[in-house]
Amino acid sequence: MITKKAKSDAPSWIKFEGESFCLNSEMTAKYFNVTPRTLIDWAKRGAPKESRGWWNPQKLMEWLGKSAGDQEKPSDEARKLKADADFRERKAAKEEIYLSVLKGEFISKEEMDRQWSVIGNQLKSNILLWTKTMAPELAHMDCDRWRKY
Repeated sequence: MITKKAKSDAPSWIKFEGESFCLNSEMTAKYFNVTPRTLIDWAKRGAPKESRGWWNPQKLMEWLGKSAGDQEKPSDEARKLKADADFRERKAAKEEIYLSVLKGEFISKEEMDRQWSVIGNQLKSNILLWTKTMAPELAHMDCDRWRKY
């Protein structure tokens, strides 16, 4: 439950209205970790605004689909915001990979194929060589020692 403070005790960025409270645009932007310009865009798209420069965080969270008790499907606006954020993250990751390629931090597929071919051939040669070197070593051992080997 929200307790109402005396008017002189409350900071200038908060305003109490009955059982709820409102934050000014600057503090609302900080609370939601967005820019004030984003709040203006949200208002144009129908975000609940109490009055000029004042926002009710609880209503705004419900509009964004972030209500704690809300187990229903998120609002269209919340889904759109999430899709936009996901798109931007993927685009940034793609650009990071592209920049790494330009810097030469990746090995080409052809070079990898060639290196694995060399490694496979070395492995095959070593395994075949092992059969030739192991037989003489085992031939000179007695049966008890050979079983331990």
